[in-house]
Amino acid sequence: MAGMALARAWKQMSWFYYQYLLVTALYMLEPWERTVFSILLTGLQASWESPACISCLDGVLAVSPGDMKLELHD
Repeated sequence: MAGMALARAWKQMSWFYYQYLLVTALYMLEPWERTVFSILLTGLQASWESPACISCLDGVLAVSPGDMKLELHD
């Protein structure tokens, strides 16, 4: 039972990878070129998203429960 679920998940991930190759036109490249491109793309994405995540965490951690006050104005 678990083997079938794993096989289905593998097939789904293979389909997503194939779509990634088609959309980015990487199917035309050598396997080592695909690997270099994917590593560079992943590094670029990580360098773009990391500061945003850290900035959001800083904002969340800066607010303590005592600072939150609900004020209603007429």
